[in-house]
Amino acid sequence: MESIRSKIKDKFSIESTNLFKLYVFQLGERGQGLLFTAHHLLVDGISWKIILEDFITGIHQFQNNERIIFPKKTTSFKSWSESLYEYSKKELEKETEHWRRLEDGRVDNTIAPKEVEDTLKTSNTIYSDFHTVAIEELTKTAKENYEMKFDEALIAALVIALNKWNNSKDITIELERHGREALDKTTDVSRTVGWFTSMYPAHLKVISKDMASNFLSIREQLRNIPNKGFNYSIIKYLKGELKHSEDSLVRFNYLGDFDNILKDKSLGTLNIQCGLDTDENNRLTSKLDITAMIVNKNLRIGITYGKNKFKESIIENFIDIYRKVLEEYLGTSHIENNNEINHSVADLVAASQLEQ
Repeated sequence: MESIRSKIKDKFSIESTNLFKLYVFQLGERGQGLLFTAHHLLVDGISWKIILEDFITGIHQFQNNERIIFPKKTTSFKSWSESLYEYSKKELEKETEHWRRLEDGRVDNTIAPKEVEDTLKTSNTIYSDFHTVAIEELTKTAKENYEMKFDEALIAALVIALNKWNNSKDITIELERHGREALDKTTDVSRTVGWFTSMYPAHLKVISKDMASNFLSIREQLRNIPNKGFNYSIIKYLKGELKHSEDSLVRFNYLGDFDNILKDKSLGTLNIQCGLDTDENNRLTSKLDITAMIVNKNLRIGITYGKNKFKESIIENFIDIYRKVLEEYLGTSHIENNNEINHSVADLVAASQLEQ
């Protein structure tokens, strides 16, 4: 499957009319494998969820001898792009100053040599399923004890892990979001297939030796990012008011819960490598590209890195640090034994802000 997918990807051209393909593989006693593949200009993570949801809906309707009816279309990508251009004409001076200051204060948290360059050909991706980290436990602890969303908890744990890895209190991460923000009352792209991803840098600080305070402090720092970072790319690329910065140092993207899509017991995911998504000669645009998703009730972390910059053992060590932070500070056992969590969230937030 990896070989075939790589050949398919190599043949994709934006001048072609067929940028989305589906292949069926006969796997003997294991049943059948379906390979969905598309040019990245067509899809992002949420798009794949939409496609899979509709595919499964169609299968169920067909099995029940029903007419195949999909949910109504939402705003087209073309219409959204036109609305985005109009939106970019807004005055964003105050926010522009914020992003200028942040660009000037980027910090390299990777301890990697700057003069060495890597391409996809010299890269490697390590996937690690955190079997010992119960998703239900993490979600519950983040919500009940820190009033944090799951992705906020993952980012906070990542910042603390980077701090432990390189002993730096100032952490710069490029964050990815779905980018499907409401531009006006008539725009709805909740079920639109396309590449909407927005990326923006976040400068986050580890301010205390107490991890509960750090989680809450990072939560507040994330929530204070103007407009959830959506306007950063607009200011930089559509308005041209931010200088070109060096490539991202650490990038993080939470792709979501894929178990909620594949609820049918007859369907599941195949844990196999399916080849490169881009040309192997393309250079890496981040030193560490970290993804997180929920698959088969496990938190799966993937880290892509350049082999010219890092040894595999160094990345494995960082993954282990990240896992331990999640286990130690979001696990129920830690919460029950930590008297400081008995204080109100508001008190802890106030205390963490005083330390900054």
